[in-house]
Amino acid sequence: MLNSYNKNFEPMNFNEKIQFDLDKPCIFVVYPPGASGDFLASIINSHYIHTGADYFGIDELGQVIFRPSDYKITNHYPTNLLFSKQWVYDIRDSLAERNKSYSNLNQFIFSNHLYTNKNIEKIFRALPYAKIIKIYPENICEQRLIQYQTQFKNFKQEIDIEFPKFISKNKKYQNNSKILHIPYGSFFQEREFEKTYSSIVEFLQLNGKLINFEFNEYYKGKQSLTFQDKLQEYLDYKNRFIIK
Repeated sequence: MLNSYNKNFEPMNFNEKIQFDLDKPCIFVVYPPGASGDFLASIINSHYIHTGADYFGIDELGQVIFRPSDYKITNHYPTNLLFSKQWVYDIRDSLAERNKSYSNLNQFIFSNHLYTNKNIEKIFRALPYAKIIKIYPENICEQRLIQYQTQFKNFKQEIDIEFPKFISKNKKYQNNSKILHIPYGSFFQEREFEKTYSSIVEFLQLNGKLINFEFNEYYKGKQSLTFQDKLQEYLDYKNRFIIK
């Protein structure tokens, strides 16, 4: 941990008047299914003392088992009731059921698939102090790697990963103090990951880096051999022709 001592985070200093609400600071990690969002969220989570989130490791399919601060309530909530008073009450109840107190948390982390522009706008309208980190595919090869992971991790089905002969980059996203865009492929090469990690540290105003790239290598090694082979094929091509 790179955090200074703060007595407010100790359970004995519980303040029942401080409850989770729409006007509270929070972080949303949003991503297409299969785009390693829980992997990134678990890294971010390690930078805080108490978030109400839990990391349980990586399963046999290579899926990071991470329960965000809301314990995935948001992931399964009816769209028309997202960010309603009932949504807030359900999150409060979830914290209470886990013997957690918002008053003792120093961050609240969501990890879900609210990655479309429409959903991002909805988050900002409802939660004015939210910060969003969005994972996106930088090109069609990354899209196809993500599609494979979606099928494999959610349905245990392996699909073919076919790359085009020519790879062009997608449109670049604009970052600001409220939203940071992270290219999916940057998780798998040390130089790019360190650059990405530095941008996250700056965006969230963290005290420094905690996670070594060895964790990324471990995560990659837990993926299927098909994915690992195609990922390496993509990275080799990217290093030769895309990155200058």
